[in-house]
Amino acid sequence: MVEKEVCRPHSKRLGKPELFLKRFRTRNAGDLYDIVLFALRSGLRKGEIGALTPRDVNFESNCIVVRRAYSEREGIVKDTTKGKTFRIIEMNEDMRKILKKRIAKTRAETEILFNTRTWAIKNFSKYCVKAGVREIHFHSLRHTCLTNLANGYGMDVPLPLPQVQKIAGHRDIGTTMRYVHTDGIKNTGSRQWSRDQRKAVRAGKEAPEAQPKVAIASVPISVPQPSEIESARSRYGHLRVVNSSDS
Repeated sequence: MVEKEVCRPHSKRLGKPELFLKRFRTRNAGDLYDIVLFALRSGLRKGEIGALTPRDVNFESNCIVVRRAYSEREGIVKDTTKGKTFRIIEMNEDMRKILKKRIAKTRAETEILFNTRTWAIKNFSKYCVKAGVREIHFHSLRHTCLTNLANGYGMDVPLPLPQVQKIAGHRDIGTTMRYVHTDGIKNTGSRQWSRDQRKAVRAGKEAPEAQPKVAIASVPISVPQPSEIESARSRYGHLRVVNSSDS
């Protein structure tokens, strides 16, 4: 249910606009909920979600095969994805529940599971404004999913970037890096072992604890006086300073 402040037409013509709250009921709110949650958990593109069929789902192996994509511009389901290849991704419990519910309503193995051609999905950012929530694009759900996987949000441990790349279906890991929004640089490079720690591991010993960082005190610099410079010239004037450019 969405509430929006509107104006009565007759009062506006009379120059006395009368405002009131009007409620708009969302059509197929359950379908919208399933598509948004499925996008957040799978990281699939909108076109890839709109091309899934029951034969792409394998509950025994707990995975789905992503091999086609729906093109809004052409209005057809293409035989390949954006990367011109297919990929296999695992399902979590949210994805399994949504797919089981929707497959139970289908009549054929080739029937499309999700209708991504509704107004709410096509105009997702506008719908967010009407709902009074933060305005985002539907593709931002894919960014959120990949970021959560790489940072370990809502997970036991974070996934390595190569695994996130496979889930996203990117050929280049640099593309995945543009999607993944890291949460700072803590616990990244500092987790690398030092040379002493590596030697201890090779020797079969436990890795020693990392030494705490020691603050380096600033060393005062003394500036020579003119009299000291003249004295040095008289003593070492016969020497010539050789730079690397002189060789």
